Amino acid sequence: MRALSHPLPQELSGLFTDPARFSQQLAELCQPAVSPDALITHLRLFHHEPPQTAALLQALAHCPPGGRLAALQHLDLYELDSGEGGRALKDFLVSAAGPTSRPSSLAIQSCQGGVPAAALLGEGLAAPACRVHELSLAGFSEPQLSAALGPLAATREPRLTRLTLTRCTLGASAAAWLPALRCAAHLELRECVFTGPRAALIVSQGLLTATSGGEAVAPAVRTLVLDGGRAGVETARAVASLLAHPGCALERLSLDNNGGLGDGGAAELAAGLARNRTLRALQLGHCDVGPRGCDALAGVLAAHPALRVLALDYNHVGSQVRAHPPGALGCA
Repeated sequence: MRALSHPLPQELSGLFTDPARFSQQLAELCQPAVSPDALITHLRLFHHEPPQTAALLQALAHCPPGGRLAALQHLDLYELDSGEGGRALKDFLVSAAGPTSRPSSLAIQSCQGGVPAAALLGEGLAAPACRVHELSLAGFSEPQLSAALGPLAATREPRLTRLTLTRCTLGASAAAWLPALRCAAHLELRECVFTGPRAALIVSQGLLTATSGGEAVAPAVRTLVLDGGRAGVETARAVASLLAHPGCALERLSLDNNGGLGDGGAAELAAGLARNRTLRALQLGHCDVGPRGCDALAGVLAAHPALRVLALDYNHVGSQVRAHPPGALGCA
């Protein structure tokens, strides 16, 4: 297999690959690196069966210090099962394998094994030996997310610095594990579906829920992405409470492609911004914001000490933009 230059991932496909050929490919990946360019820092496995998942993880665990996979940092698995592959991933995460074969970034594109597979993942992520700090999950249902992320709520030390959830389903149960994500400096919820009329509000407020006691604790999140969901005025009000919290650390907030926000949501965000001192960039593209919402946001922009980017691309502000100082609003 040809070594790919960074940051492109090395891809390994299990499609129509017999066990002998797949083993040969793994052996080639574990060969000594003849030069720094031969080292693989990002590996993607796709179209794979559970035995292939297990074989790859075993190869990673036993990779020699000078092997091409010894410097692996990012591991991307197309799917996770509840059988051989899921158990192998859990064992890999909880094992005492050498630090050169323990990636700090893990992505799983599909959880075919349901809740049992997610539970195996959660057990591995919560293990003291686990070194995953950046996690990306796609297509997980609400029960699967709870099984995978819930165990992190029981850990005493912060683990994740970056969490990305894409096309996942979030409901009221997310409030049980959201407090554990307070350590995540970068949180992205892309194209997620919120179940129940108040789920989005509960999820947003969960970021302010204290682990003990009744006082709300501000999250350490610096980048919050809520793109492409079903966020409306109620969600905007909850996000505004994050912005207004005295301990807020948010520097970038994106709510692109949430047509339910409109002028009402923009006004709620403006109210939160009026009490905020940290946000540097706010993205509200394709959010159905009109002139009234534009006025509300522009009114706080002039007095905000840190906000430098307010993107209102593809909204209905029209000529209203020209009434504000140049550079104050980015609109198309």
